[in-house]
Amino acid sequence: MSQIDYSLPEFCERKEYVRFPPDQPFQIPASGVEQRKNGIVYTINDRTGIYDYANAYFKVSCDVRLKTVTGQNEYSYIATDKASLINGIHSLINRISVSGSDGRIVYEYVNANRGNNLKKILTYSPDYAQSVATNEFFYFDDTDTVDSTGHTQRTALTVSAVATNQPTKLNYNIPMSTFGYFDSLKFNNVFLTGQQLRISVDIETDNNLVFRANGKPDGKVVITTMDLMIPQLTLHADAYSAYISSIETPIEWTYMRERIEPFGPTKTTAGRFKITGVNEPQELLFWFLDSTKLNDQTKNPYIADKITGGIGSNKALTTCRLEFANGEIYPRVDYVLGTDKTDISRLYTDVQEYVHGNDNLHAGSLLSRELFENLYSCVYFDLKYQKRQLVSDVRDFTFVYNIDGAPTNDYYVYCLIKYKETATFGKVNNQYVITSEVGSNSVS
Repeated sequence: MSQIDYSLPEFCERKEYVRFPPDQPFQIPASGVEQRKNGIVYTINDRTGIYDYANAYFKVSCDVRLKTVTGQNEYSYIATDKASLINGIHSLINRISVSGSDGRIVYEYVNANRGNNLKKILTYSPDYAQSVATNEFFYFDDTDTVDSTGHTQRTALTVSAVATNQPTKLNYNIPMSTFGYFDSLKFNNVFLTGQQLRISVDIETDNNLVFRANGKPDGKVVITTMDLMIPQLTLHADAYSAYISSIETPIEWTYMRERIEPFGPTKTTAGRFKITGVNEPQELLFWFLDSTKLNDQTKNPYIADKITGGIGSNKALTTCRLEFANGEIYPRVDYVLGTDKTDISRLYTDVQEYVHGNDNLHAGSLLSRELFENLYSCVYFDLKYQKRQLVSDVRDFTFVYNIDGAPTNDYYVYCLIKYKETATFGKVNNQYVITSEVGSNSVS
């Protein structure tokens, strides 16, 4: 961890954004064809510049249009279609990874859009959501329909007056600090230099990106450009020397890495969701999702199932807890729910602990008790206060739960895991490298 923030004016004589387009530009697809949006690679070859990746962002220009042209020059949605990009610009990135020229990965986050959605709902304050977060096309959904306040606002910015108009371009940013590794660079004053980096991105499928009214034609998201904007620092001569000297010995820091694990699809009424290979878990968030919400442009896959009667469309969570491989259980008193909502206030109070522990934006939360119960139900386990040996030694644990009967539809259980990982940056064997403790990966 660096003790000095070299981006401050007393050390830095110039700080400006440098644009890195993807190695292969996006191609505009023909009518009826989805755009290829997987394996988008950004290669940063500059081994001399000093880059502030923590404050980098993806600058996205995209539009939502009809997947198949239905008439002469008719390709744009109009107001009555109630169509837009679902859940903001963050829904675009399903997977992101960081690696070196040798292909070894030091950071990877799969299903990132699902985890980021939940984090936003929990940590964005109303003030932040109504101001700064709109630069991320974020407008809060207060129902699960196309008539929600958030989707109505997104639609107004997306559709055209008439179908023959050009689709409206959406120009918004995805901050790199959204992803745990890059956020940790910010809090540890780490700037990367002297190496080649590759950042790879997979975009979510169109059926989980477009949200439209029933009876309207399917749409697709077409990305025109998605450039990586990174601040490059030009340090004063003495500051440059001091910075290079500071990384002669590698800097090591611990950060909270994210991982999403899915369970299902299933209709089980007594579930045992086993998760393995987790290094020092700190926080866990579980939520349920009706399988019919996926791959359907008339449904919102970012709205969780209501745990007091909406799992698989109609069933309630009755009890749940964690079991660890060494026999420990958490909490000692099971959560007890059911349609009478016995412990809903207990669950909501615990989730608010996550809110206050993770909010580095503003005080407060978008998540009211009513919205938690009806739209964004989740179960939170805070393991930071458990026995040290439990947290440090655990690799496997099981989410044990019961629901009150067989549901109508299959459902998934998702878990957002935040766990400790050690990262290192500096000179090793006369090369600048970043390393990841788990898996002993490195990038040079």
